[in-house]
Amino acid sequence: MIVRTFCHSVIATAILGLPASFFTANPLLAQEEELLTGTLAFTVENYTSSNLVEFYISPTMTEKWEGTNLQDRVGEVAPGQGAQITVDDNREDCLYDVMGEFANGEQAVEHQVDLCEINGGSYAFYGSNDRVFDVINHTNSIMEEFYFQPATEEDWGEDLLGSEVINPGESVSIPVDSDKCIYDFKAVFEDGDVLEEEADVCENNDITFEDKEE
Repeated sequence: MIVRTFCHSVIATAILGLPASFFTANPLLAQEEELLTGTLAFTVENYTSSNLVEFYISPTMTEKWEGTNLQDRVGEVAPGQGAQITVDDNREDCLYDVMGEFANGEQAVEHQVDLCEINGGSYAFYGSNDRVFDVINHTNSIMEEFYFQPATEEDWGEDLLGSEVINPGESVSIPVDSDKCIYDFKAVFEDGDVLEEEADVCENNDITFEDKEE
């Protein structure tokens, strides 16, 4: 079982080479600044086993891919690494199509990605064998540590959050290269509570922690 940490360093900055028309001032749009997307910045993360060599985005309404040549701007994004992407096109619509091309010849395409929702966060490519757990904190306390293991094992291993935390009402996604279904999960909270759950992630990959009933 290989656990891929969800938090890692940004190695470079790439500015998307969008069409010149995206950067042209429009006096009509200037009157409605509250509707513009403004500058969007996020990290594109590579959780696959192959280098990410190209990354493209295109407004969903268009047919031509636009984007950044990672080779020229930041180099290839190795597995477990990321690159900071900035989009500055002042559109009224946040929906884009996203495509990644990898050194092994594979492509990954997703349509109608809301970049406004991930602004300041990350967009991740996962391997074909990866299973992604969404760890959700529905308690009233900060989750400071998170562990999991296949139900047949006894060693919890390392804390996957490291220096990060999951605040109440927030969640993180953790990819794991494993084909097992039944896992035990343990979360340690700021108020001293320790919660453990067992779940079949083949049926539901949301791992939700809630306050104990009084």
